[in-house]
Amino acid sequence: MSSIICLVKGCHNNWIKRQEQLNKLCYEHNVKRSECCGAVYDSHPPPKDEEHLRQWRKALNLKCPPKRPYVCSYHFMDGKPTDEHPYPEKWLGYDVPAKKSRRVLNRLSDSDASMSVSVAVDNCEDDHSHMSQTCDAETQWEDPSVSDHNYTPKSKLNVKPPASEMGTQCIEPVPLYITLLRNDHLCQLYTGWTLDAFHSVAEHLTHSYTNSFQLHTWDQLLITLMKLRL
Repeated sequence: MSSIICLVKGCHNNWIKRQEQLNKLCYEHNVKRSECCGAVYDSHPPPKDEEHLRQWRKALNLKCPPKRPYVCSYHFMDGKPTDEHPYPEKWLGYDVPAKKSRRVLNRLSDSDASMSVSVAVDNCEDDHSHMSQTCDAETQWEDPSVSDHNYTPKSKLNVKPPASEMGTQCIEPVPLYITLLRNDHLCQLYTGWTLDAFHSVAEHLTHSYTNSFQLHTWDQLLITLMKLRL
């Protein structure tokens, strides 16, 4: 059992880490995790049916998959294989290419093709007839749709700079701990702590620590815990 590892690219969960988590102290119940909450993840074996096994290996996208590719709970939509989501779908270590739908081409008959060509020619002639033309000082005719600028003598120079739009304003970045630590499971995955324990330690450090970096204080604590966890 000690050789069971998660076969997803970039995932380092294995049976040994799971056993170590079971022997750790639970911050909620103050006992070992094996006696209350259990492990954060489980290792799920592949299905025995040949067709389901083929779909399982296809989801992992491995060049040389083993006969029994185990996958941990983090890669299933429901935390384990279910009837609705029987295969790994989350955080598989690669980008799933989007399926492009094929364009359907309808063949036109000869009469329809000649009619469409004549309509296109008429529209093109109408556009040219309605296009206004201007004459400059050297009597050179210029198409306004092609020219880069069209300044007139009566135009006034706008000295006042244009106001910035809301889309171009610099928005303050969201702290990293808000993005990553959305629930207890993610907090235990990245730090090994529960979300309440992380918040209590971070608040205690904030009162007694003067931040001299641009990085948020809680983000500094999160990165330190992630490095220690590796």
